[in-house]
Amino acid sequence: MTQTLKKILIVLLVLLLSLGAQAQSSSTGWQVRISKIATLETPDAMDLKVYFSVYDPKTDQAVLDVKPQGVQIALPQSKYVGNALFQKPDVPIYIVLVLDASGSMGGATAALKNAAKQALDNSPDNSFFSVIQFNESIQLLQDFTQNIQAVSFAIDQYKSAAKGTCLYDATYSAVESLTKAPPGRRAIILFTDGKDEDFSGKLCSKHTFLEAADFAAKSEVPISTIGLTYGKGNINEVELKGLAASTGGYSAIGKQADLTTAFTNIMNGLKAQWMVDTNIYPKSGTNQVVLNLIMSGSNSLGTTFNVESKTDYPGPPSPVQGSMTGLVFKPDNQTYDIQLALTKPELVDSILVEIWDSKGGSKVAQYQFKNVQPTNTFNIPTGSLVVGRDYELRMMAVNKADQTQFNWVTTSDNKRLAILTHPFVFDPSANLPSLTIDSVSQVNNDLVLSIKTTNSVLVGGFNGWLVDKATNTQVPNSSFSNPPLNSTAGTITMPLSKARIPAGSYTAIINVLGKNNQVYSTASYDGIAYQPTLPNLIQLMTAALIAAPIVIILVILMIIGLVGFLMYTSSREKSMTGTPVLQGRLGNKPAAGPVIPIAEAAPPLNPDATFIPGAGLNDGATIIAMPPKMPAARLILVSAPPGIQPAGSSLVNETPFIIGRGEGSLTIPEASISRQHVRIDYLEASRSFTITDLKSSNGTRLNNTRVTAGQPYILVNGTLIGLGLSVSMRFELS
Repeated sequence: MTQTLKKILIVLLVLLLSLGAQAQSSSTGWQVRISKIATLETPDAMDLKVYFSVYDPKTDQAVLDVKPQGVQIALPQSKYVGNALFQKPDVPIYIVLVLDASGSMGGATAALKNAAKQALDNSPDNSFFSVIQFNESIQLLQDFTQNIQAVSFAIDQYKSAAKGTCLYDATYSAVESLTKAPPGRRAIILFTDGKDEDFSGKLCSKHTFLEAADFAAKSEVPISTIGLTYGKGNINEVELKGLAASTGGYSAIGKQADLTTAFTNIMNGLKAQWMVDTNIYPKSGTNQVVLNLIMSGSNSLGTTFNVESKTDYPGPPSPVQGSMTGLVFKPDNQTYDIQLALTKPELVDSILVEIWDSKGGSKVAQYQFKNVQPTNTFNIPTGSLVVGRDYELRMMAVNKADQTQFNWVTTSDNKRLAILTHPFVFDPSANLPSLTIDSVSQVNNDLVLSIKTTNSVLVGGFNGWLVDKATNTQVPNSSFSNPPLNSTAGTITMPLSKARIPAGSYTAIINVLGKNNQVYSTASYDGIAYQPTLPNLIQLMTAALIAAPIVIILVILMIIGLVGFLMYTSSREKSMTGTPVLQGRLGNKPAAGPVIPIAEAAPPLNPDATFIPGAGLNDGATIIAMPPKMPAARLILVSAPPGIQPAGSSLVNETPFIIGRGEGSLTIPEASISRQHVRIDYLEASRSFTITDLKSSNGTRLNNTRVTAGQPYILVNGTLIGLGLSVSMRFELS
């Protein structure tokens, strides 16, 4: 195929495209012409800026007064539609004036200079100009500058020469210079009065029309063309219009008298550029983007283009964002409090909470909470949960507008999810407050204990007592209670100074109490050497005076009265005989005092017995009272697997009384019973028995209700005790 035939086909193709665009514009009205697309990929979104103008395809002139009511950007592939900001361009524009200086321009030089310089007075804001003249060579008259006077002076230096017209090379060179310019918009105003040919009629340029047009399109350089016609066939009108249409520029063809208008119209087109700025969320790869200008009424202007993305964006962030700030177990009613923070709660219809068995992969419970707030506490029961099993909370926010779920959770790798998850293990005992006794010191005959607690928000107070190490019994009058601390660490006092506790070696027993005085945990401190100090007379008097000043005053008055009476009696005796011997009283012995009889019916003496005056069988006698004994209690087997039933009933004759599979006071060789399953204790202060599950594997039930491990429960006559999976016993008091 000859070069002439190729050229004819190219011209026909460009002409068809131009005619097609004109046909489309005639049926759709104004059109959008994009000059530059700028993208910036950030971790959260792609920043998109589109520089464009609106033009009338009938006249191929820019529409100067465009006032859209809104702008939308859509990504059909991602099903995303968002609003964009319509504004003036935020970057400068670099414009190259490419002027034909071939031999045929000799008669139009003055008109060209005048038209080009007048156009400078109508230049866009923040514009830089460069001036190039060309024929068979290319000459730079002025590099990029904002100095309009310098640009005007460069235009005055323009001179034509008797040479050919290397149009494509000049165009290619101008595009190349713009690729080296600073960041911003680009534009070329190409003026010519001829075709790309030398004086012999052959092609003048080394580059082809397609190379120049393709280079400009890829470099986002719109080329606006001005063709000066003075005779048939002196310019290639189809090529000039095609070059403008394929790169996003404007084209004007006219005679010498039309040059000023042509330059003005093209400069108006550059001044009428706009920009939309928005964030979009494309998929990785090539994405089609739809730009839509919403005009008055139902009219709109739209165009499409493509953007490349290296990131697969999940989509715009949800207006509703949620985060779980806590999961708190409430031992008083065996429930959980879910603490959830929420943005834009007015958009949320409800929060769905599901509990899933992590290993089983099944949903075990579901709850719905309405009327959500910025901070929320959702209470959920735990009746369907099994101790020691792994679970997962799954929470979803339901859109009030359409009942869909918000993508309200953003992961560390920037993915957006509709489900907020939180794994947990159902272990009630692990959430109960625990106690550590760091040290015990004796202060003014009181014991001061330095302690630390966990989960202090659940603590309602403390109580405790002393245990005598010699007898392993509770010390009378040593019981005390103390309010909760203001923090997780502090001191509590055992007030022993008024209890008259004797010196000895003791163990301190301290209970952590809940808000309803239930016992959460117990701690002990062994080896306390208690040595009370006796107060001196001054300390006693001072304490008595502070406690009851009227008492000490009465005592002083009684002492003064007694001294006065003795002085009076002594004075009278002296007045009678002079000495007490003459009265016959010398050597008389005082009568013996009364003897406290011991009641005959009293039991044998016991070192732990207490003497009670005046409570004997005879008048004035005293009986010896024995300390109260632990009530007789027994455990009666109700049900158990065949072959392992213990014979008869089991007496609870001492405490602590341990029941287990392998060791303890009572052993039951049944597989579902732990090695040490439960412990039975006796509380002297309340004369009651308690039972505590020792964190057994299969749990303990009282009257068919499962108890919390580590927490003591009161046993009453007839309580049914379930151990493991198949053993049941009844507690009875004799």
